[in-house]
Amino acid sequence: MRSLIVFAPRLQGLRFRAEARFIRALRRPYRPEFAGLRALPLQSPLVLDIGCNRGISVETILAMRPDARVTGFEANAMLAADTKRWFAADRRVEILPFGLGSLASAIDIHVPRYRHYRFDGLGSVDASVAERMVTDGWLYGSDPRHLHLETVKAMIHRLDDFNLSPAVIKVYVQGYEREVLEGAAETIRRNQPVILAPSAHSNIEPHLASAGYRRFQWSKRGFISGAEGNLYDYYMTGARYNDLRRDS
Repeated sequence: MRSLIVFAPRLQGLRFRAEARFIRALRRPYRPEFAGLRALPLQSPLVLDIGCNRGISVETILAMRPDARVTGFEANAMLAADTKRWFAADRRVEILPFGLGSLASAIDIHVPRYRHYRFDGLGSVDASVAERMVTDGWLYGSDPRHLHLETVKAMIHRLDDFNLSPAVIKVYVQGYEREVLEGAAETIRRNQPVILAPSAHSNIEPHLASAGYRRFQWSKRGFISGAEGNLYDYYMTGARYNDLRRDS
């Protein structure tokens, strides 16, 4: 699909909207790991979607947890505006047009474009990472001559400055996760949220372990400690995991 759509970039928005409607209608997650949200013993949770992109993860969160309130953060302001329009009629959703990090600042995000198709979801603060994501098996017969990087200026804030009380934090920001977590240290300490993040990431796991978190993977058998193989992992403190076990 990716290899074909680079020749028809106007279908980009239609593709995402069709996927969003599919998730909404069938209540099926775009990634199977997100089904674990249903198993969390939470009531009307505030879920933060850090790196919400075009809103597919927001749709999935709401499909799994219709009782949730979702605040999405998207560093690409133009993309955030499109996503905000999509959810304009849903009072459970708020989309904010900036990213999160360890310091309030302005940074450059490098977004790969192949031919005329922009891979918004692969934007990274590291240009080499953004480029490698496209060339590393994403397209059939890719030709580096057609690959270009667009630079987007993004505003960054610290999560701790917002005084939010999230029950769940989903973070996927192409290698910038550690900085996000550093700027959320007090929020995490105070609320002990369940954190949904890229699997076994070397910048994430040691940092969260020092805050008392353990890593789990979701399967049909439940949350399995230390397992590998999924794109996303769940990180929970001992207290959160014990709540889960008591509820089950």
